[in-house]
Amino acid sequence: MKFALIGHPVSHSLSPVIHQAAYRELGLQHEYGLIDAASEADVATVVASLRSGELSGINVTIPWKRVAYAAAERRSELCERLQVANVLCHVDGRIVVHNTDALALEVEFARLVQTPRALVIGSGGAAPAVVAACRAAGIAEVFVTARRFDPAQAVSAWPGASELTRLGAEDMRRAGYGRVLQLSSVGAFQPSPMYAVYSAAKSYVLSFSYALNDELRGTGVSVTTVCPGVTETEFHDVAGHRKTALLERVSMTAPRVASIALGAMWRRKPMAIPGLLNRINSFIVELLPRRLSTAVAGALMRP
Repeated sequence: MKFALIGHPVSHSLSPVIHQAAYRELGLQHEYGLIDAASEADVATVVASLRSGELSGINVTIPWKRVAYAAAERRSELCERLQVANVLCHVDGRIVVHNTDALALEVEFARLVQTPRALVIGSGGAAPAVVAACRAAGIAEVFVTARRFDPAQAVSAWPGASELTRLGAEDMRRAGYGRVLQLSSVGAFQPSPMYAVYSAAKSYVLSFSYALNDELRGTGVSVTTVCPGVTETEFHDVAGHRKTALLERVSMTAPRVASIALGAMWRRKPMAIPGLLNRINSFIVELLPRRLSTAVAGALMRP
């Protein structure tokens, strides 16, 4: 019988070594190989090999666990709940999928983990299984953090706030628990000369996040947006913008801003504006005529 692991890339995988060692121990004459599936079309070709009997079973790794789930004609109960699959087989003329990630991890977590909280790094195909295993093992709070992009790509090609949030929030919603923290700015509340695109982008993040937080009401998932003012980072140096004396005086340290942001996220607040002056300013500019608030911002930002 022939089995294989499909994914992209897979050349680094030790699965063949592990499986062949198990076959020898059990006295089985099976074969286990690697198939690099670079596209969904490649996955479909491998599934066709399973259907024809050329392969007896398939294991699935990144990035095809959701595609494998969609290719099935029958799914296990756990797989149906997680909507990702890591095992495909051919039974009675139908492609059947399972998820063994969650089952294996649940056993290990119950044996090893003695903490009420867990952090899942990444929102790939295994993330729903990890979250489910954490909950089944009695871990009360499970957090997911995701930032999926290809470092080889140009920055302009990286996914933005909408895409990153979708990648993480989908898995959180399925698991029934999670928190999303978005970074905006006090610039979101008004047009800012010298930072026109920046303020417009931050306004988008704030509006998008507020709306999404409302859409996710009742799912166990919340979205918090933090809107800091001037913060002591290399931001202005990179932008080539010299801070005015006023901006220097109202600056906050990055650790302080981060602490306020995380506190708001834990409490599931929809928004946090660190600093009393920043909160007052954000309130006032929303009451002013837009032309006046733009002029004020320009006076503050121009060196």
